[in-house]
Amino acid sequence: MKKLVYLKFIGDNSCKTSLTDKVLVRDWVKKKIGDKYLVPILGIYNKFDDINFQELPSKFVIKCNHDSGSTVICEDKSKLDLKQLKQKYEFWLKRNYAYTGYEMNYKNIIPQIIIEKYMGKAIRDYKFLCFDGKIYYCWIDFDRFENHKRNVYDLDWNLQPFKIEYENYDGQVKCPEKFEEMKEIVEKLSKGFDHVRVDLYYINEEIYFGEMTFASGNGFDIISPEEWDYKIGDLWNFDYI
Repeated sequence: MKKLVYLKFIGDNSCKTSLTDKVLVRDWVKKKIGDKYLVPILGIYNKFDDINFQELPSKFVIKCNHDSGSTVICEDKSKLDLKQLKQKYEFWLKRNYAYTGYEMNYKNIIPQIIIEKYMGKAIRDYKFLCFDGKIYYCWIDFDRFENHKRNVYDLDWNLQPFKIEYENYDGQVKCPEKFEEMKEIVEKLSKGFDHVRVDLYYINEEIYFGEMTFASGNGFDIISPEEWDYKIGDLWNFDYI
């Protein structure tokens, strides 16, 4: 993780900025793998007051394009506290997320609000850890907003003997039927990067792009046992440390 922290400050962010922007990255993904893997967008707004909530469906997802942690899942529009929601998003729009954890690839993103189609509640989030365009591990996040658990697998779907920040999920987890297709997508998206985490969603047996992440956990997620922190770090060709 020392390598991630180091590169947050001195890395070349010229390309990473546009791929971190949740709006701009969609055009890049469309060119790479096609738009069928993109979650449908209901609207993109420069300010909260531009949103016409009457025109929105009862369920949707709202988030900012320039940060992490601003996602709100609306399952019943009639129960929304719009005054409180406005206060939150007006704060988030003014915040430069780069300075919350010094991930400088966020610095020059122009803040916007995105509203996406609601895709379901229990969505599984697959995160592929890649070095030099090659996938090494995939981890799954469970119940991120309630009781966060995480399992890490190799590419043959074997549960790994290490953990990244969170405890393992208790139940049995089957390999997705479209896991090979997911790997093909990730290989295309990770090509050309010495390190990137490519996130995908698997919803009703369909694959959707999540995001490109260049500093997982802001570089501070704990890998245990500690020896695996070094083993994973050795996969990253890095000459500065």
